[in-house]
Amino acid sequence: MNAANVVQTIQLVIAPSAMISSCFMCQNVTLGRFLRISDRPHSLVRERIDVLDKYDSSDRAYIDALYLINQELIQLSDRYYSLQKAIICLYGAIIFFLFTMLAIGLSM
Repeated sequence: MNAANVVQTIQLVIAPSAMISSCFMCQNVTLGRFLRISDRPHSLVRERIDVLDKYDSSDRAYIDALYLINQELIQLSDRYYSLQKAIICLYGAIIFFLFTMLAIGLSM
């Protein structure tokens, strides 16, 4: 075995593992954001209960607070579904990458 073969073998081993680890790091960041967004509606429900207890239903502050909470819930649900689709795409890309890597490895 000469030096060129050793270098090529090392590249064939390290490059796919580096690509896989970078794909999973990107996925972990996206999952972290997804979990933070999925926890936020629980706190908004608590805020909504506090508003219901704190204000009279005819008060303008009551209506404004509920409107803001509802708007934030709508925005969170949009972000939630967008991140859900992004995570599904990431999983698909990682699986496609793994099958491609397997096909290249078997063809050699």
